Amino acid sequence: MIAAVRKFFQWIARPLSKLWDKPYSIQYHEDPIDNPKEKILYVIGSSNEPWQVEMRCPCGCGEKIVLPVNEETTPCWSLQIVDRNIPTLHPSIWRSKNCRSHFFLRNGKVIWA
Repeated sequence: MIAAVRKFFQWIARPLSKLWDKPYSIQYHEDPIDNPKEKILYVIGSSNEPWQVEMRCPCGCGEKIVLPVNEETTPCWSLQIVDRNIPTLHPSIWRSKNCRSHFFLRNGKVIWA
């Protein structure tokens, strides 16, 4: 009985935790990052002309994800930055190796696909 009550509260708390979950923030760097931190999207290049973004995989595997945002590169992701430096990437990020995570980064939040 206690286990069932515990599972019920965990089930309720899971979606509620997303309400206060810290969104991804932006950091600008001229050179690639060796060890990206969680919940930070690193924009490589200048703020006017970024050429790639880097982040740690949100699944917990610890792998570094590198995505080109330069329009001359294929494939290419588009980066939008809204109020308070909160990023959105388009299209989704789908890792074809290792953890095989598939997710969107929308308004600083990871949305699993």
